[in-house]
Amino acid sequence: MEKIGSGSAACLHGSTVEKICSGSAACLHGSTVEKIGSGSASYLHGSTVEKVCSGSAAYLHGSTVEM
Repeated sequence: MEKIGSGSAACLHGSTVEKICSGSAACLHGSTVEKIGSGSASYLHGSTVEKVCSGSAAYLHGSTVEM
């Protein structure tokens, strides 16, 4: 999936997400997320996040975050 709309809940396994809109909840396993919109809650395991917007709650395990 390239885009997941706001308010959606994403449970992606072995997937790549370029953008997740604000208000979404991401549960990503073995995935790469470039941007997570504000207000989202991220539970990323073994993932790489380039940017997490303000207002989001990030629970990163074994991940790299560039802010």
